[in-house]
Amino acid sequence: MVVEETGGDYGEEGHVYQALAAPARLRRNHPVFGVWMIDHEAGGLGIREDTGRITGNLSRFVPHYFK
Repeated sequence: MVVEETGGDYGEEGHVYQALAAPARLRRNHPVFGVWMIDHEAGGLGIREDTGRITGNLSRFVPHYFK
């Protein structure tokens, strides 16, 4: 069952499947957290959010650096 989809350049496969997980919703936005790993340690955190469940290159993004 497709809940939401978006276009994109996904290489030769032409698609990416992701299991449905209920995303958090804060003030009509869906945040997604990503961690940069450096030699098996967290080096930074990025928070990307959008009004849709799928974030993209134009979604709001705030990077955080760990020192």
